[in-house]
Amino acid sequence: MAGRHIAHGEIVLWPPFLTAMNNAADTAVMLKEMAAVGIPMTLALILVWIGLVLVYEKVLAPQPVESRLLGK
Repeated sequence: MAGRHIAHGEIVLWPPFLTAMNNAADTAVMLKEMAAVGIPMTLALILVWIGLVLVYEKVLAPQPVESRLLGK
């Protein structure tokens, strides 16, 4: 994703680093896009990660083996 932003000239190597920060109108559009796309994308990623952790814990995690020596 960062590569796409660099290729489209949205990120530069000098301050303020984001070309949308050069004027207030572009900054407002940038913040609106971040709220509309970035936040849902982040939440979806977190939910997928939680789902994968739950699947691992419930299905894929190694089951404890009963020890014959200790009688447990």
